[in-house]
Amino acid sequence: DVIMAEGGASLPEQAGNRWDLHKANAEGGEGEYITTTYDRYKANLEPGDYYVKASMGLASTGQKVTAKAGETAAPLFVLNAGTVKIRPLPSPGAEPSDAAAVIYKYPGGETTTYGPNTQVVPAGEQTVTVKIGQGEASETFALAAGQTIEKDIIAGTGHVETSAFYVEGMKVDSSSMF
Repeated sequence: DVIMAEGGASLPEQAGNRWDLHKANAEGGEGEYITTTYDRYKANLEPGDYYVKASMGLASTGQKVTAKAGETAAPLFVLNAGTVKIRPLPSPGAEPSDAAAVIYKYPGGETTTYGPNTQVVPAGEQTVTVKIGQGEASETFALAAGQTIEKDIIAGTGHVETSAFYVEGMKVDSSSMF
């Protein structure tokens, strides 16, 4: 089973979480790769020690699991993660921009996505930067395990239209003008 925060509810059946199964190495960590599966993980395994990594979005945790003959192992994985929903806006009141780069810096990593999106990230200090054209804005905030934060981040961009004239009343109408 996998949960976002200690004492939290199990992730739904079709949550999209990932399970990576490895043979455990001598230290009990990640050894030889066996398989990857999604959502709920159920399998019949040969008795022995395995290393199982549970992931959801950008958060993950792993632990050694021992399979014993005739017994069911039911380990609990706590992701210690939360959810961040970002709507990148070029200006106040505008529609979210699908072309916006949204850069997440979270405990242990960094990733870039585009347009409005939702990410599961490790709990802790988050910095999200939105870039639209030359406009850029960043916000830093704390995210607790199990928490969901929704933010509109305004990059502060506009649209400029220019015209040029050879002389008053005689507009430059050439594609070679820049």
